[in-house]
Order: sequence, then structure tokens, then C-alpha cells
Amino acid sequence: MVDWAGVGIGVVTAAGLIVLGVRDARTERVPVRWSRALTAVAVGALLVVGAAGRQWGALAGAAAGAVLVTGIQLVPYRLQARSGTAAIGRADVRLGVPFGATLGWFGLGFTVVGFALALLAGLAASAALRRRRLPFVPFLAGGHAVALVWAIARL
Repeated sequence: MVDWAGVGIGVVTAAGLIVLGVRDARTERVPVRWSRALTAVAVGALLVVGAAGRQWGALAGAAAGAVLVTGIQLVPYRLQARSGTAAIGRADVRLGVPFGATLGWFGLGFTVVGFALALLAGLAASAALRRRRLPFVPFLAGGHAVALVWAIARL
């Protein structure tokens, strides 16, 4: 049975990440209100759908995905804040929650694959462009979209 609610929430989150990715690519800034709004919509919808449908396993996966992606980004963010370098921005860390939660809903493996794709694409682009600093949200959006399509295809 296809989880259409989860698919819908994932698609809305993907669209939001794409919009924020375009904004980040153009301005190297993501408005806090926008990232908080996307997080509230994605997490709120997952909580409502999960509780109403008693989908505790999916909710646990969503929570684990959110913690995983946010945690992976939070450690280097905190370390670089002390050293004065800036490779990971606050928006990247904040958007780890909707990214990880919506992919984790389908299984933690999708979260890992999506984030790995985003990270590898970002590193490859940074190396190819010979730039240490690049907006990362566009890569998060791409990794999320690819992993979401894969998750939907597996339903």
C-alpha cells in the first residue's frame, strides 16, 4: 500500500528545499522564517499523519533521520564556529530536520543515501570550482529529491 500522505509531505518538503536552495545559491542566505516554516510544516504534518495512522515506526524513522542529519552537520558547525571558519551555515543545520525527517519516514537508509549524495555533490562542486565555500542548500535539495524519488519507487 502506498503511503500517499508521506509522499505528499515529502514532495512539499522537496519543493520547499528547492525554493530555499535557489535562494541560497543566489544570495548565500536563507531566511530563518522560511526554514522554520518548512520545518514546522514538514514535522507537524508527519506528526499528525503518524499519530492519526498509528505509524509509530515511520515516526521513529523520521525522528532518527532528523537527529542524524542535524547531528552530522552540527558537530562541524560548532567546531568551525570556534575556529572562525565557515563551511557549514546555520541554515544547513536547521534544514537537517525537515530533510532527515521526511526521508527517515520511509526508512533511515533513504536519509543516509540522500545526505551522502548531497555531501558528495557539494564536495565535488567545491573541488571542481576550486572554492572552499559554496551554498549547500541546493545540494541538500538535490540529494533529498533523488532519495525521495527512490523511496517512492520502492513503495
